[in-house]
Amino acid sequence: TCKSLVAALRTLVSSGSEATIATISMPIYGMISILSRAAELNYQDKELMYDCAVTLYLFSSSSAASRANSACSETVLVLHAIMVNSKCADLLAVTIGWYLSDIKCRQPFANSTVATIIVTLIESDPTEAILSNLVLALFSLTKISALREMLQSPPVSVDKVLMKLQTSTDAVVSAKIKANVVRAQKNLNSDLNEAIEEGAVATLIAMSLEGKLKNQASDEYIQPNVVTQIGMEGGGKLSPPACSAAVRAKDITESLWFERVIVSKGGAAGKGPDPPEPPSMSVDGSQEYPNMAEEVDSG
Repeated sequence: TCKSLVAALRTLVSSGSEATIATISMPIYGMISILSRAAELNYQDKELMYDCAVTLYLFSSSSAASRANSACSETVLVLHAIMVNSKCADLLAVTIGWYLSDIKCRQPFANSTVATIIVTLIESDPTEAILSNLVLALFSLTKISALREMLQSPPVSVDKVLMKLQTSTDAVVSAKIKANVVRAQKNLNSDLNEAIEEGAVATLIAMSLEGKLKNQASDEYIQPNVVTQIGMEGGGKLSPPACSAAVRAKDITESLWFERVIVSKGGAAGKGPDPPEPPSMSVDGSQEYPNMAEEVDSG
């Protein structure tokens, strides 16, 4: 049931335009709750986790409004559950990047959980495109001055991860990636007043001189290739559910019973009793009490 529901959510978000997704703020939060519950119960189901990842990716990249409406702590829980599926690494990297690059959505993702996800993916031997997105997401995270102490402390130790990338000779670590690494290191080596700490100047100068890396930095994310949803290859519609074979038109027969209902005035309550008769009135014609005109004349 969870699997079918998540697949339906992915279909709904995939088929909606940017304007449509941007206007459904409350439904988006409800969808995130469904994804969170599904990820908690079925985190080992790779297909379900991929559908969750695609849905979050579409929320984060469709528009600023949909990104803001889906930025919450439950989204972080879904991202953490998705991390165990290596097939979702490309979606996970760009989704986190979109949220962190938007200052209005950054707060729910400014924590050690998201930092751990980024570092874990960087150390999992990703492709160049995934690594580029992860480093750019990490750069956005280092902009938050309140997190810099946490980022440089175990178990995250972002400074060591960045230094390893900076000195790497692997072809995957391109000049663009190293340029963004330098930008992230500069943020980490800055105090709250944005002043460069002692000993960091020489290191940053040496880094910037290597091929003029600063000129090759980029804030653009590399968009992933989304695998076509199962059952959507043909006419663009989901296939019938597996239980559809159990119910066939020939098995459905007309009902053989009926109920006769007498409809009366007054609806379901019925007509009701007749209204009461008006009370009878008698006229007193005695002369015991003179009328007002006679009293006036006599006075």
